[in-house]
Amino acid sequence: MIGFVGRGALVLSLIGLTACTPPQPRFRTLEAALLGKDGRQGERFTLSASYYPGDGAVQLSGILPGGEKFTGNLIQESRTVYTRPPVYRPPVLWRGRVYYPDDDYYDYGPRTEYSSRGQAMLLGSQARTLNCQFTFADAGSGVFGGGFGECSLSDGQKVTLTF
Repeated sequence: MIGFVGRGALVLSLIGLTACTPPQPRFRTLEAALLGKDGRQGERFTLSASYYPGDGAVQLSGILPGGEKFTGNLIQESRTVYTRPPVYRPPVLWRGRVYYPDDDYYDYGPRTEYSSRGQAMLLGSQARTLNCQFTFADAGSGVFGGGFGECSLSDGQKVTLTF
């Protein structure tokens, strides 16, 4: 039977193990379809989105039905905003003790806002480019939160995306 101290040590060791776990990569499949000149949906294929923490960019890659490989990075606009400037609150003396009123400190810190739009230019293995415009369902999650997009190949062919 494990005592109180043993249980506390077990909990602390589990917390320590989870704190040392590195951030995991994220992956998402984007369903794509080529559009014919008449506007009808043509051949279907997939693009894959991958994000590795520390790299700073979401990489898109895929193979068109003809065998041409495309790769490139997704760009999503973001900006850092400050909701309100921090307010200095002097220490309070109460019953002989000094208290520092810093409970609202985190409400004043910087916050990153993401745009619900993104773009990517993927370079092909046969000297073509694929220019894409994305609209994200959840701006904070980007391509991993769902949405849709439209791409155009450098030869004029269109591609639709859903994810």
